[in-house]
Amino acid sequence: MIDRNFIPLTRVQRNLYPLGLFVRFSTLGVTTVMALLGAASVIPYPSNRTLLGILGVGLAFHLFAYVTNDVVDLPLDRTEPRRADFPLVRGTVTRRQALTFALAMFPLAVALTIWMEGNSRAYAALGTSFLLMLAYNLWGKRAPFPPLTDMIQGLAWGSFVLYGAAITATTFTPATTVIFVYVVLFILLTNGVHGSLRDLTNDLRCGVRSTAILLGARPRPGGGLRIPPDLRAYALVLNVILICLALLPLIANCYGYTQSAWFWTTGAVALLCALSLGTLLTAARSTQNPRETNSIGMLHLFLTMSIPVVLLVPTMNGPLLILSVTIFVLPLLTHSWFLDALRWY
Repeated sequence: MIDRNFIPLTRVQRNLYPLGLFVRFSTLGVTTVMALLGAASVIPYPSNRTLLGILGVGLAFHLFAYVTNDVVDLPLDRTEPRRADFPLVRGTVTRRQALTFALAMFPLAVALTIWMEGNSRAYAALGTSFLLMLAYNLWGKRAPFPPLTDMIQGLAWGSFVLYGAAITATTFTPATTVIFVYVVLFILLTNGVHGSLRDLTNDLRCGVRSTAILLGARPRPGGGLRIPPDLRAYALVLNVILICLALLPLIANCYGYTQSAWFWTTGAVALLCALSLGTLLTAARSTQNPRETNSIGMLHLFLTMSIPVVLLVPTMNGPLLILSVTIFVLPLLTHSWFLDALRWY
């Protein structure tokens, strides 16, 4: 939630601060918007019941993903100063309580899917997303080849996109495939590059395996990061693939947009792609100040994840569009790195 070292907190915010950390409120919107994008890829007018159900399942999946990760990584988090305020680290929530809470999210998601009258594809996608996320949380920082476990996590989030599509329609569209692949690769970039660099010092100290470490990233003795050419190339290739994935089907108008919708959507997506690439290149050069590196990296992730949201704007009716944008942006505004990035930008 809000970083109390960055922004003075009111009494209410101080009370909500531990809860926000426990549920990772600042990234809740990113989780939920993935399922909403899946829904937008197949039907422009989902019912209010479906939208409400997707929000509930999004919350359940988000809590399962992050709380199980914190339970598994608790010994590691206890050595990381940035995690000192987390309820599990402080002991205000026990490991058993957190695990029980997290595991309860799966039956809740199933119950909501039953309430929405989900089909077999929806249950398959839901089960796959939870199972793959659990696999990543158990072995993600212990496997000998971290890009493979990054891919497992990416497929977990991608399966959640497919859940959003399956819960609203019986067939997928080309847009569904594009969003699915985009999210998988986006998670590779998020976890394998940005997340790995953020945790680099503590991961090395604790013997953790990560993609950044595998590709040679190391802390500089005087502060900052040493980002080797292999890691820069890995991030750049992923970013370029994401840009091509977003732009090429759009330029060919594979989604059947009207001329006006195609023109404005292509222009907006092209601008975001340029900003995403430019911000990544800037982040690669800003390696002296870790806070600046993290802040610019956060801006890069926001711009990159904004691309599929804008890509599907013509497929959304008013309520779905407002809900998607609001749920995506508002939680991020409580993230100190994101606010810092906006000031930098």
